[in-house]
Amino acid sequence: MREFVFALEYEPGTNPVADVLADYPEMSVRSLSCHVSADSLWRVDLASGPDAALAELERAYETADYFADCLVKDHCGADCEVQVLDRSIDTLVVYTYWERTEVCTSVPHVALEYLGEGLLFE
Repeated sequence: MREFVFALEYEPGTNPVADVLADYPEMSVRSLSCHVSADSLWRVDLASGPDAALAELERAYETADYFADCLVKDHCGADCEVQVLDRSIDTLVVYTYWERTEVCTSVPHVALEYLGEGLLFE
């Protein structure tokens, strides 16, 4: 088994989800499921934190040109589908799907390129 470990740093204003997480360090987002192919990515994420933080995160998911784990600073031309699956006072479950364009790349796509098919992602 091989492990691919990484850390991402975002400049403020480049990723709306990262901005909300920076504003609310007590919040966390983790993947419940992440599936990546050469052409697309879909995932289900669970966010936990204060209600106000989750409300901002929900707006960030629904209104921004945000693609899960996207590493491209400018809009890459991909169409992204985002759907809130569940919302409570302290949790938010979000489904995200997008198809890659020629300039798209993401953390799961980099892992796929380095490790190949059949990887587990957390």
